Amino acid sequence: MAMQLPQPSMFKKLFMLMSLCVSLLGTTTEGQQYNMTGSSEFAVLGKDFTWTCEMFVPPRETTNGVRFLRNNASCAQVGHVDGTCFYGILNTRYTYGCSSPFSYTLTIPAENMTEYEQGSMWMCEYFYDSGFRSLVVTLHLAVDVHNVSLIPSDNPLTLAEGFQKMVRCEVNSNAVPAPTITWYIINMVESYVSSIIIAMNRKYNNKTLECKATNNNKPSKTGATTLNVEYPPSVIPLTQKDAIEGQYFLIICRATPGNPITTMFWWIKVNDPVFRQNGSILELPSIQRNMSGTYKCIAENTYSSGWKGTDSQEMVVNVLYKPVIKGKVRTFVNETNRVVLTREIDSNPLSNISWYDGTELLKTQTFAEITNLTVENASCTDTKNFTLSVSNAVQRNVESMVELIVNCKPKAENDEITIAITSATRRISMSTTVMAYPEPRYILKYENGTKNQMMTVHLQKNAINNFTVHCEQQFAQEIDSVTYILELSNVLGVSTVFIRILKQVDVHNVSLIPSDNPLTLAEGFQKMVRCEVNSNAVPAPTITWYLGSSDITNMVESYVSSIIITVNREYNNKTLACMAINNNKISKTGATTLNVEYPPSVISLTQKDAIEGQYFLIICRATPGNPITTMFWWIKVNDPVFRQNGSILELPSIQRNMSGTYKCIAENTYISGWKGTDSQEMVVNVLYKPVIRGNTRTFVNETNRVVLTREIDSNPLSNISWYDGTELLMTQTFAEITNLTVENASCTDTKNFTLSVSNAVQRNVESMVELIINCKPKADDDEITIAITSATRRISMSTTVMAYPEPRYILKYENGTKNQMMTVHLQKNAINNFTVHCEQQFAQEIDSVTYILELSNVLGVSTVFIRILKQVDVHNVSLIPSDNPMTLAEGVYYMVRCVVNSNAVPAPTITWYMGSTDITNMAGSNASSIIITVNREHNNRMLECKATNNNKPSKTGATTLNVEYPPSVIPLTQKETKEGQDFLISCRATPGNPITTMFWWIKVNDPVFKQNGSTLQLPYIQRHNSGTYKCIAENTYSNGWKGTDSQEMVVNVLYIQTTSNTRNQTWEVVGSVAGVLIVLTLAIVLSCFVHRHFTLICNIGFQRRSNDVKTADLIEEKSHYTAMSEQETENERNPYDVLTPTESSNQYEAIQMKESQKTDANTYECLSKPENIPPCDNTTKDSNKPGILKKTDASSSSNTEEYTNTSFVN
Repeated sequence: MAMQLPQPSMFKKLFMLMSLCVSLLGTTTEGQQYNMTGSSEFAVLGKDFTWTCEMFVPPRETTNGVRFLRNNASCAQVGHVDGTCFYGILNTRYTYGCSSPFSYTLTIPAENMTEYEQGSMWMCEYFYDSGFRSLVVTLHLAVDVHNVSLIPSDNPLTLAEGFQKMVRCEVNSNAVPAPTITWYIINMVESYVSSIIIAMNRKYNNKTLECKATNNNKPSKTGATTLNVEYPPSVIPLTQKDAIEGQYFLIICRATPGNPITTMFWWIKVNDPVFRQNGSILELPSIQRNMSGTYKCIAENTYSSGWKGTDSQEMVVNVLYKPVIKGKVRTFVNETNRVVLTREIDSNPLSNISWYDGTELLKTQTFAEITNLTVENASCTDTKNFTLSVSNAVQRNVESMVELIVNCKPKAENDEITIAITSATRRISMSTTVMAYPEPRYILKYENGTKNQMMTVHLQKNAINNFTVHCEQQFAQEIDSVTYILELSNVLGVSTVFIRILKQVDVHNVSLIPSDNPLTLAEGFQKMVRCEVNSNAVPAPTITWYLGSSDITNMVESYVSSIIITVNREYNNKTLACMAINNNKISKTGATTLNVEYPPSVISLTQKDAIEGQYFLIICRATPGNPITTMFWWIKVNDPVFRQNGSILELPSIQRNMSGTYKCIAENTYISGWKGTDSQEMVVNVLYKPVIRGNTRTFVNETNRVVLTREIDSNPLSNISWYDGTELLMTQTFAEITNLTVENASCTDTKNFTLSVSNAVQRNVESMVELIINCKPKADDDEITIAITSATRRISMSTTVMAYPEPRYILKYENGTKNQMMTVHLQKNAINNFTVHCEQQFAQEIDSVTYILELSNVLGVSTVFIRILKQVDVHNVSLIPSDNPMTLAEGVYYMVRCVVNSNAVPAPTITWYMGSTDITNMAGSNASSIIITVNREHNNRMLECKATNNNKPSKTGATTLNVEYPPSVIPLTQKETKEGQDFLISCRATPGNPITTMFWWIKVNDPVFKQNGSTLQLPYIQRHNSGTYKCIAENTYSNGWKGTDSQEMVVNVLYIQTTSNTRNQTWEVVGSVAGVLIVLTLAIVLSCFVHRHFTLICNIGFQRRSNDVKTADLIEEKSHYTAMSEQETENERNPYDVLTPTESSNQYEAIQMKESQKTDANTYECLSKPENIPPCDNTTKDSNKPGILKKTDASSSSNTEEYTNTSFVN
C-alpha cells in the first residue's frame, strides 16, 4: 500500500522527498553493484511478476532507497526512512514495496502482464547516485510451443537401409523457454535434441518417427512422418550340397523379399570371373569334378533412388567321385632292405583304405589321399601280391594288386638231409624246397669238390621265388655211407645243402640229464633238460616230449633233443618224459617225476573302510605252498617302520593318518634255502566327517566379480550344495574345493549363503558364507509422486534404500537449500537395507512442489525426487496405432501403446484385456505398451487398455482386431491311377482372411511344373508323372503380404511290366517270342502225328493293328494270349518286324488278353508268370485231347482290354 507524502512539520522527511524529486531529472550509466532479479525466469501472460532490487547504502550516504527504471525511464523511487516505506510513484501501472531496508520490489500486476512487457529492459539504481546500480535485465514472456514439423517434410520419408539421415525438428522460433524435444521411433525414446541422425534398418519400415516438443508444462506438440525403409532382399542361407559326378544338379535359391519386393536373382562362382547363370535356379547337367567350388546366389532389388540393394549367400558344391588308385604295379627290393609301397588315391570324399595279405588285414587308413605299406627287413617270404582295397561313399571296394618282389639269395628248407639206407637199398630220392629270386643255379658235388654225375638233379619252379630241387640215384649194389654237397646260387649269393647217406642204427638207449628223480625245481625258474640218445642212431631219431599225458614238443625252441621248461605248481608230481624213435621201431623213453616248490598264495584282500575312532582288525589267510610251513607278517607301504608279525592286523582307535596301503606277506622255505613269498595289498580307508574351512565374511565392490571359496576336508569326498535361503544355487559331487561365483556383484547380492556338505559319515554339515557388497545408495524409487488435494494437511512416504556402508541423507529444495519442514529419519532393516521415512504437516493448502532426497556414502551419491502434485484423474485413454479395426497379420509381433493424458497424477494403473481375458502379464515391465502375437482365434476380438488412478472408475481405449491369416488346405491322401487314364483331382481349402483365395499346383523336385487353379489335370497320365504334388492356396493381406498354406499328395501311376527288367532287353524279348512260336509249332506237328484220329484246325490270321483290336478267331484254351501279328516290309527286315503288323503302326507288339470278368489284379498276376504260359481262367483241361487247339467263337459282347507290352520302351 502506498503512503502519502509527509506534512510540512516533518522537515527532515520533506527535505528527503524534495531530493528524490530532483533526482528524477537524470541518471548515469556507471556502476553495476546492485542485484536485480525476477520472481521467475520467464513472465507469464496474465500472472503477477515481481522484480526485486538488492541494494546497499553507498559511502558517505545515509539514506536507504532506489529508483526503478523501465527502458531507461524512471517508474518510481522507493525508500526506507525511520522504519517506514515511502514511494515516489511516476508510473502507476506497477506496484511497489519494501521487503527490508536493503530490498525493494516492483510488481507487474496480473492484469497488466501483457505483450506490452515483452522485451522490456529493467534496472534499479541508488536515487542519489546513479553510479550505484544493477545490470540491465530483459523481461521475457513465456511463449508456448504451437507448431512442430520435421525437415525433410516427406511423408512417407524414404530412406535406404544402412545409410544415415539427419532429421530436424522445427518448432515455432518464438517459443520461450526453449522447448524440451523428445524423439520417438518404434515407441522408444531415441534422443533429446532438435536434430537426430538415424541409421536406417528394416525394423523401422512403416514405423512412425515422431518429434514431440513442449515447454511451460503444456501438452506436447508432435511432428511425425512414416518411414519407408528400402532394404535389400534376404537370401535364405544355403548349406553345402554334395553331388555325384555325372548326375544332374539343380538347386533353387530363395529369398525373403526386400523393399521394393521385385527381386532379380543370378548365380556366380567364386574365383571364376566367367561363370554366371541368371535366375534363381542353378543348373549343372552332368556335373563334373572340376565344377566343385563355392557358388554365390545374389538377389537384388532397385531402390527409388536407382541404387541397388543386394544380398547373397554362398553355397559350397562338393562333387563326389569314385576312387582311382595310381602307382606302379611291381616293386623290387633287395633282401634285408626296407621298402615302402606307395599308392595315391584320387577320390572325393577321401577314401578309407585297407591293405591285405591274402585275407589277412595288414593296415587301415581313413580319409587318406596317399597310402603307404612299409615292409621292414624284407625277406624272400615277403615276395607276394598285396591287395589294396579302397572305398568311399560313391563306390566301395575298388581294388588293386600291389606286387612286391624281394631279390634274395637261395635258401633251402633244410641245410642238411640225412638218408638212412640198409644193405638192400638200391634206389634213393629226396627233395628240398628252395626260396630265391632270381631263379637259382645248382650243382651237386662230392665232398672233394668234384661234380657228382651219379645222382640225377632237376629244378621245379613252384612260384616266382619258390622252387623244389629233386635228387634221385640208382645203385647196382650195396654202398657205404657217403656225403654229397648240393650248391645253390644266384647273383645275390650261394647256399649249401649237405646230403648224408648213412647206414641205419636203431635207438636203444634214452636218458634224461639231469638224472634226478624226482627232479626238484622252483616255480617260475627255467631249467634245461636234455634227452640223451645213443649217438650212433641213424637216421636221427624223432624225439617227443611229454609232461604227464600232454605232448609239449612244441615248447622246444631250436634243438629237439633238449627242452627248457619254466615250471609252475600245476606241474608238481607230474612226469616229464622224452620218447625217441627211428626206423619205425618201438620208441624208447627217459622219464623223471617233477617236485615243484612254490610259495603260499595269500588270499586276495579287498579295500576296508573304517570310521575314525573305531577298532579295526583283519585276518590274513593263505593257501599253503610247497613246502607247506608258512610264516605271516604285515607291513605298511611307504612306512619303513611299521611291522606287525602274525596273520592279524590290529589298529585300535583308528585315526585318519592311519589310512594307507597295508601288505600281508606269507613265506615258506625251499630245500635250496631260497624263500618262496607271496603278498596281497589291502587299502585301509579311514572315513571321517566333513570340516569346512575358509573365511567367514567376504567384501567386494559393486560390479566386481567375486569367487567364494571353501575347502572341504572329508573322507569320502563330500557332496556339496550352495543355497540362497531355500533356493538351491549349485551342487558338486565328490569335491574337496568348492567355489560359488557371483558375476557383476550388486547390492542385492549382500547376503548369507548356506554351504551344506554331506558324506557317508555325516550328512548336512552346514556353514554360513557371508558376502557383503560395498555399494552406493540405491533407492527403490528414483522418483516418488504424492498426489494431494485441497484438503491434504499431512503427507508421509517411505522408500527402501540398499547401501553399504550405511548411507547419510539430506532433504533439499530444488534450489539446493535444506528442507527443515519435512521430518526425515533412517531405519536399519539389515546390514545393507534401510528405510527412509519422510513426514510433513501443513497448516493450509499447498501448491505443487518438488523436494530432493540426497543419499550418499563413500561409494557415491544417489538422488530421489519427491514430487508433491495436485491430483489429476485419468480422463483420456487411447491406443497407438489408433486404427479401428486394427488389422494384424497372424504370427507377427506388434507393439501397441496405451496413451493416457500426460498430466495424470498419480501415475495410472494400466490393465490390458483381450476380449475378457486379462493379458497384462504379457506387457512386461512397461505396462503402457504390449507386444502381441495374434492368431486366427483373436479375429474380431476386442483389445482394451484400461487406466485408472485416485480410486476412480477406469477409462478405456479399445479397438477391434482384424486378424489376417492364410487359408487352410484340406489334407490330401495318396492317389493311385492306371497309366494312360485321365487324372483329375480338386484341391479345397478353408478360407482365410481375406477370403479371396488363389490356388496352384507344383510337383516336388520338378521346378518347371506348375498348374494354376484348384484342379490338377493330367490327361493320359504316364508312369513318369508319378511323384509328390503340392497344392498351394494363397490370399493377399491388406499390406500386400501373402498368406499361404499347402498340402502334399502322392500320385502313384500303376503300369504293366512283363519282365523284371524292362530296359535294354530287346533281344531277350525277341528270342523269347521266337522260342514260344517254335515250341507251339513243334507241339502242333507232334500232335498231328501222335493223334491222327483228331482233326487239327490251325488258322493263323494277319491283320493291321487298330485302336479297336478284334479278338482272334483261334485261341489256345490254356493261354491268355489271343493274337500275335506279323509285319511285312518291302525293304530290309528289322529284327523286331516279326512283332509289328504294318509300316505305319507302332513297331512294338500288341497282346490281347481276355478279361473273363476277372479283376485287374488277376490279369497282372498272369502276365508276371511267363513260364509255361498258365491259364488265367478257371476252365478245366480236356484230358482226352491234350495239346489240341479248339476253334472258339469270339463273342462280340465279351469284355476285352488291350495292354501294350512296354518291354522295349527306352
